[in-house]
Amino acid sequence: MSGPASVESDVPVLIAGGGLIGLSAAMFLAQHGIPSLAVERLRGGSQLPRAAFFHMRTLEMFRSAGIEDEVREQSRKEFEPEGALIIMDTLAGKKLADIIPSLNEGVDALSPCRRLFVTQPGLEPILRRRAEAAGAKVLDGYEAVGVDQDADGVTLTAQDVETGQQRKLRGQYLLGADGAHSRIRDLLDIPFDGRGVFSNSITIYFHADLGPQLLGKQLSVVYINNATLGGFFRMDKDCKSGFLAVNTVGDPKKDPKAAADAAADISEARLIELVRAGAGIPDLPVKIDGVARWRATSDVARRFREGRVFLAGDAVHLVIPTGGLGMNSGVGDAVDLSWKLAATLQGWGGPKLLPSYEVERRQVGARNVAASRHATLGRRVWRGAYRPLIREATPEGLAARAQFAALADVEQRKASDMIGAELGYRYIGSPLIAQEGGEGPEQKFMDYEPTTWPGARLPHTWLADGSAMQDRIGYGHGYTLLRLGGTRVSTDALERAFAAIRAPLQVLDIAGAAPRDVYGYDLLLLRPDLHVAWRGNALPQAPEALAAMATGY
Repeated sequence: MSGPASVESDVPVLIAGGGLIGLSAAMFLAQHGIPSLAVERLRGGSQLPRAAFFHMRTLEMFRSAGIEDEVREQSRKEFEPEGALIIMDTLAGKKLADIIPSLNEGVDALSPCRRLFVTQPGLEPILRRRAEAAGAKVLDGYEAVGVDQDADGVTLTAQDVETGQQRKLRGQYLLGADGAHSRIRDLLDIPFDGRGVFSNSITIYFHADLGPQLLGKQLSVVYINNATLGGFFRMDKDCKSGFLAVNTVGDPKKDPKAAADAAADISEARLIELVRAGAGIPDLPVKIDGVARWRATSDVARRFREGRVFLAGDAVHLVIPTGGLGMNSGVGDAVDLSWKLAATLQGWGGPKLLPSYEVERRQVGARNVAASRHATLGRRVWRGAYRPLIREATPEGLAARAQFAALADVEQRKASDMIGAELGYRYIGSPLIAQEGGEGPEQKFMDYEPTTWPGARLPHTWLADGSAMQDRIGYGHGYTLLRLGGTRVSTDALERAFAAIRAPLQVLDIAGAAPRDVYGYDLLLLRPDLHVAWRGNALPQAPEALAAMATGY
């Protein structure tokens, strides 16, 4: 290892971790005109074809950065875009239950974007190209080994993973987006709170020709439940490669401890055995490409910030990978923090702005951790109801299969249809959000009721010309005051108040009764992330106070 190094780089924002969340943060920062430097341990990005399930809200964020079409095209190359979710005993065997007929069933009225699957190796280059084109930089082959901060900034010690050579990098702020085993979180001595480990699971990446069983069937996810394993397949478009996630092995009723430890044996022979057992083809030729061991946990970090250092993604919330809540939560973290860092660095963000990141995103992280646990317990219910009788072509077998399907339809939807967790979260108790009387709408995991209650995401609506409200508002304008339904309320005082702070504000008139009916008010003040900061039918008597609150003063 080399000796102490002199500080050789100085950027506004350093990012530890150049994976999906770190690159997203770099892209969103660049969108706001803030350069960053991401330090990434891997050279060339993620190699295993991990497939991530992206929610509508995340695609809206990608849309705002101008990459939605490219991400969607990459998804089309890799996967069937609108596949169903089903349960089978094996891929070559019997279908036990239908869960949802399409990944995007019923979403058109809720968002201008549609859910999709895309692999990390497919997505990360898109994020990186977009970020670098706007001024971000990525330092490959280095990992964070030390952090020091003072009143003016942060010094990150980065070490070459091959040579041990160290470099000292300086930034005004540091974002730790370095995953579940975050070195930054450890260096800050920030603990997790939660329920610990549910299971030791594995994901097996493999090549095998499963075209005869799956090709042309328009399937997104196939859950497998049999006497050997409980898990699910996600196959590439040609059905010749993909992955099998294994959550349980054997019979959980007989030996729950052993059943929850799928990672106990990850020899190549065992991995091939599991793929064949899930496929239902004892002599299936299988090539193992890799295996990832992971713990199904539901924990949230006690703090999301320490001084000038912030944490995001798996570094602060360990979510059971059910329903895609982990990756999507991380992108939401990146969006929230990026505009607040930009506002602070550009000089118009108040002293409450950066502290609001932890206030807002920790509650979302905790909620999504709870949602993932809720979904996992539901999945355990239907998996536990499996009996070999279900496979039999007898009246008793048919009856058992119907009973199993009815149970799975209810319980698996807790994971597959968490639309409330996707779109219905709102920021409660934030210093940037106007407070109204009462508790506000209940936040449910599975149900979404569009609302403009302050703190909520602005509900989607299609305008008369066929455009989406989000697109009409546009991106990169800072704050937006919507004037709806032809109201002629003067906004001059609020515009002067924002100008005095030097915070960007646009006033946008949206004519017609329909949008006014959707949103319920004449005036809506929106933040840069399109969350509602305030609503009313007339401006408050002290518009200066509203502008100050929204910008963190």
